[in-house]
Amino acid sequence: MNRILLFFESLENRERIVLITGVYFVIVVVFFVLPAGYLFKKIETLEKRIKIEEKRYIQLQKIVNRYKNIKPKERYTLSLSVIDKIAGKSGVREFVVSIKPVDRGIEVVMEKTEPEKLFDFLKEIKKKGFSVSSISINDPKGNKKLNVRTVIESGR
Repeated sequence: MNRILLFFESLENRERIVLITGVYFVIVVVFFVLPAGYLFKKIETLEKRIKIEEKRYIQLQKIVNRYKNIKPKERYTLSLSVIDKIAGKSGVREFVVSIKPVDRGIEVVMEKTEPEKLFDFLKEIKKKGFSVSSISINDPKGNKKLNVRTVIESGR
Protein backbone atom coordinates (compact mmCIF):
# COMPACT_ATOMS: atom_id res chain seq x y z
CA MET A 1 0.00 0.00 0.00
CA ASN A 2 2.89 2.33 0.79
CA ARG A 3 4.32 1.73 -2.65
CA ILE A 4 1.07 2.77 -4.27
CA LEU A 5 0.96 5.97 -2.22
CA LEU A 6 4.59 6.76 -3.06
CA PHE A 7 3.90 6.14 -6.74
CA PHE A 8 0.79 8.33 -6.62
CA GLU A 9 2.63 11.19 -4.82
CA SER A 10 5.46 11.05 -7.33
CA LEU A 11 3.07 11.84 -10.19
CA GLU A 12 2.32 15.35 -11.39
CA ASN A 13 -1.18 16.76 -11.10
CA ARG A 14 -1.97 16.16 -14.77
CA GLU A 15 -0.77 12.54 -14.55
CA ARG A 16 -2.84 11.96 -11.40
CA ILE A 17 -5.97 13.25 -13.14
CA VAL A 18 -5.33 10.97 -16.14
CA LEU A 19 -4.71 7.97 -13.83
CA ILE A 20 -7.82 8.63 -11.73
CA THR A 21 -9.89 9.11 -14.90
CA GLY A 22 -8.54 5.83 -16.31
CA VAL A 23 -9.33 3.97 -13.09
CA TYR A 24 -12.86 5.40 -13.07
CA PHE A 25 -13.25 4.43 -16.72
CA VAL A 26 -12.16 0.84 -15.98
CA ILE A 27 -14.52 0.68 -12.99
CA VAL A 28 -17.42 2.00 -15.08
CA VAL A 29 -16.70 -0.47 -17.89
CA VAL A 30 -16.27 -3.46 -15.58
CA PHE A 31 -19.18 -2.76 -13.24
CA PHE A 32 -21.74 -1.04 -15.49
CA VAL A 33 -21.18 -1.51 -19.23
CA LEU A 34 -20.35 -5.23 -19.27
CA PRO A 35 -23.24 -6.22 -17.01
CA ALA A 36 -25.56 -3.96 -19.02
CA GLY A 37 -24.61 -5.85 -22.20
CA TYR A 38 -25.35 -9.12 -20.45
CA LEU A 39 -28.69 -7.76 -19.24
CA PHE A 40 -29.62 -6.59 -22.75
CA LYS A 41 -28.91 -10.07 -24.10
CA LYS A 42 -31.00 -11.54 -21.31
CA ILE A 43 -33.85 -9.13 -22.11
CA GLU A 44 -33.64 -10.05 -25.80
CA THR A 45 -33.82 -13.76 -24.93
CA LEU A 46 -36.83 -13.14 -22.69
CA GLU A 47 -38.58 -11.16 -25.43
CA LYS A 48 -38.09 -14.08 -27.85
CA ARG A 49 -39.53 -16.48 -25.27
CA ILE A 50 -42.49 -14.17 -24.73
CA LYS A 51 -43.22 -14.13 -28.48
CA ILE A 52 -43.07 -17.93 -28.59
CA GLU A 53 -45.42 -18.20 -25.60
CA GLU A 54 -47.81 -15.69 -27.21
CA LYS A 55 -47.96 -17.86 -30.34
CA ARG A 56 -48.63 -20.93 -28.20
CA TYR A 57 -51.35 -19.07 -26.32
CA ILE A 58 -53.02 -18.03 -29.59
CA GLN A 59 -52.91 -21.65 -30.80
CA LEU A 60 -54.42 -22.79 -27.50
CA GLN A 61 -57.21 -20.22 -27.83
CA LYS A 62 -57.98 -21.49 -31.34
CA ILE A 63 -58.18 -25.07 -30.07
CA VAL A 64 -60.41 -24.04 -27.16
CA ASN A 65 -62.74 -22.14 -29.51
CA ARG A 66 -62.90 -25.10 -31.88
CA TYR A 67 -63.93 -27.43 -29.04
CA LYS A 68 -66.40 -24.90 -27.66
CA ASN A 69 -68.16 -24.90 -31.03
CA ILE A 70 -68.55 -28.69 -30.99
CA LYS A 71 -71.92 -29.46 -29.52
CA PRO A 72 -72.17 -32.60 -27.42
CA LYS A 73 -74.21 -35.41 -28.84
CA GLU A 74 -77.69 -35.65 -27.49
CA ARG A 75 -77.82 -38.44 -24.95
CA TYR A 76 -80.92 -40.58 -24.83
CA THR A 77 -82.04 -42.61 -21.88
CA LEU A 78 -83.10 -46.12 -22.77
CA SER A 79 -86.82 -46.38 -22.13
CA LEU A 80 -89.88 -48.05 -23.60
CA SER A 81 -91.16 -44.76 -25.02
CA VAL A 82 -87.85 -43.98 -26.76
CA ILE A 83 -87.80 -47.44 -28.37
CA ASP A 84 -91.45 -47.01 -29.39
CA LYS A 85 -90.64 -43.66 -31.03
CA ILE A 86 -87.71 -45.23 -32.88
CA ALA A 87 -89.99 -48.05 -34.06
CA GLY A 88 -92.50 -45.50 -35.32
CA LYS A 89 -89.87 -43.42 -37.07
CA SER A 90 -88.32 -46.41 -38.83
CA GLY A 91 -91.69 -47.87 -39.85
CA VAL A 92 -91.66 -51.10 -37.84
CA ARG A 93 -94.22 -50.11 -35.19
CA GLU A 94 -96.98 -51.96 -37.05
CA PHE A 95 -94.88 -55.18 -36.85
CA VAL A 96 -94.04 -54.88 -33.13
CA VAL A 97 -95.67 -57.58 -31.04
CA SER A 98 -94.14 -56.53 -27.72
CA ILE A 99 -91.69 -54.12 -26.15
CA LYS A 100 -90.80 -55.04 -22.60
CA PRO A 101 -87.98 -54.42 -20.15
CA VAL A 102 -85.64 -57.30 -19.39
CA ASP A 103 -82.74 -57.48 -16.95
CA ARG A 104 -80.15 -56.35 -19.56
CA GLY A 105 -82.21 -53.72 -21.39
CA ILE A 106 -85.38 -53.73 -23.48
CA GLU A 107 -86.63 -56.64 -25.55
CA VAL A 108 -88.44 -55.92 -28.82
CA VAL A 109 -90.34 -58.71 -30.59
CA MET A 110 -91.57 -58.17 -34.17
CA GLU A 111 -93.40 -60.43 -36.62
CA LYS A 112 -93.63 -60.27 -40.42
CA THR A 113 -91.16 -57.37 -40.59
CA GLU A 114 -89.70 -56.22 -43.89
CA PRO A 115 -85.87 -56.43 -43.99
CA GLU A 116 -85.47 -52.80 -45.13
CA LYS A 117 -87.55 -51.49 -42.24
CA LEU A 118 -85.69 -53.72 -39.79
CA PHE A 119 -82.43 -52.30 -41.12
CA ASP A 120 -83.75 -48.74 -40.67
CA PHE A 121 -84.81 -49.59 -37.11
CA LEU A 122 -81.35 -50.94 -36.24
CA LYS A 123 -79.68 -47.86 -37.78
CA GLU A 124 -81.86 -45.57 -35.65
CA ILE A 125 -81.01 -47.60 -32.54
CA LYS A 126 -77.31 -47.10 -33.26
CA LYS A 127 -77.78 -43.40 -34.10
CA LYS A 128 -79.39 -42.80 -30.69
CA GLY A 129 -76.36 -44.33 -28.98
CA PHE A 130 -77.89 -47.67 -28.01
CA SER A 131 -76.52 -51.10 -28.81
CA VAL A 132 -78.11 -54.41 -29.73
CA SER A 133 -76.83 -57.07 -27.34
CA SER A 134 -78.66 -59.94 -29.02
CA ILE A 135 -80.81 -60.44 -32.06
CA SER A 136 -82.65 -63.45 -33.45
CA ILE A 137 -84.02 -63.30 -37.01
CA ASN A 138 -86.20 -66.00 -38.58
CA ASP A 139 -87.90 -66.20 -41.96
CA PRO A 140 -90.31 -69.11 -41.26
CA LYS A 141 -92.17 -69.05 -44.59
CA GLY A 142 -89.24 -67.94 -46.78
CA ASN A 143 -91.16 -64.89 -48.04
CA LYS A 144 -88.81 -62.24 -46.56
CA LYS A 145 -91.27 -61.49 -43.78
CA LEU A 146 -89.02 -61.73 -40.75
CA ASN A 147 -89.76 -62.64 -37.17
CA VAL A 148 -87.29 -60.73 -34.99
CA ARG A 149 -86.41 -60.79 -31.31
CA THR A 150 -83.80 -58.28 -30.17
CA VAL A 151 -82.48 -56.97 -26.86
CA ILE A 152 -81.40 -53.33 -26.83
CA GLU A 153 -79.04 -51.90 -24.19
CA SER A 154 -77.80 -48.46 -23.31
CA GLY A 155 -74.78 -47.44 -25.38
CA ARG A 156 -71.28 -48.26 -24.22
